[in-house]
Amino acid sequence: MCHSPDTMSVGTPRLQFHAAPGQPTLTDWGDGSERFLLPHRSPRPAVGPSTVATHNPKSRRTQVSPGGVTTSWSEVRLVATGGAGPYPWPMAVDPDLVAAAMADASQYMFDAAPLGWMHREAGVLAGATGVPVPMLNGIWAESLDPDPVVVTAMLDRLDASAVPYCLQLRPGTSTKITDQAVTRGMRKEDAIPLMVLEEFSLIAQAERVDGLTIRGLEPEEGPAHIAVVADAFGMPEELFAQMMTPELLRAEGLCCYVAEAGGQPVTTGMGLTAGDFVAIFNIATPTQHRGRGYGAAVTARVVSDGRAAGAQWAWLQSSPMGYGVYERLGFRTLERWDCWVLEPDARPDRNPSRKPA
Repeated sequence: MCHSPDTMSVGTPRLQFHAAPGQPTLTDWGDGSERFLLPHRSPRPAVGPSTVATHNPKSRRTQVSPGGVTTSWSEVRLVATGGAGPYPWPMAVDPDLVAAAMADASQYMFDAAPLGWMHREAGVLAGATGVPVPMLNGIWAESLDPDPVVVTAMLDRLDASAVPYCLQLRPGTSTKITDQAVTRGMRKEDAIPLMVLEEFSLIAQAERVDGLTIRGLEPEEGPAHIAVVADAFGMPEELFAQMMTPELLRAEGLCCYVAEAGGQPVTTGMGLTAGDFVAIFNIATPTQHRGRGYGAAVTARVVSDGRAAGAQWAWLQSSPMGYGVYERLGFRTLERWDCWVLEPDARPDRNPSRKPA
């Protein structure tokens, strides 16, 4: 069952206008633009002609009411660029916003079905699920300037967990961080594209493939998703079953899909709708069914359902195999994240014959 995200609240400021009472004051920025403090969830306004909104993630702040309700705020610039006629606010989706959305999505899913541990501090998200797959344990630095002390502490904790893990860093991250990866004997992998979709004209057509039926799964139908993912990735189903529990699949805003052709499952995918974004995960098509548009169709369905639930943009991290598929759907690459991987037996202190490159 795909759950409505209406009651969901995650950490990324949703750049929407705050209706009265308590409406923030418009402030002149002194350079022809304007500034608002915008809250986490609220109605959008219609603004002047061709107004572009950009945000400053470093201005983010949190207020907690006496009733315990948390509201996140972010500083936003409105820059008039000309044009005619008011229209709903176009949001400029930038790498900082999407990096924060990635961390929010990961934290939300972990909280929905706790497995292992997760910690988020000073621009660093770290966690270990215990599943022996590097991309399911690790550090994701949502900031361009993560705190090296925090990164070191989290790397030490991951080492103690004795699971394979990854270190994903935004381009331009300090060498103080990358040097730690080298010292610990981590292997550098291909950079991972962080992609975003804001223009949806190609989605409806991609979703329609002759003979293909796409359906959302009930939480108890997780094994159907797991079987296709495991087949596509060439990994045991038991590994994915540790993650894809009914508790996780019951989380608000989360939906799994299976697409069938000729009476058999041929591809699968998962989406998480959280406020203004829909995040896309686990798009997987077994080898014998590739090249027929099935993966694109499921991706398009995730996007369409996310938009119907209120999302204004979509994001994903792409594999090399899926990159062309997502480009053809209109996704664009915001950043390519450096990725380092460590298998437990590759650590220099556990394998004295292995030395850092």
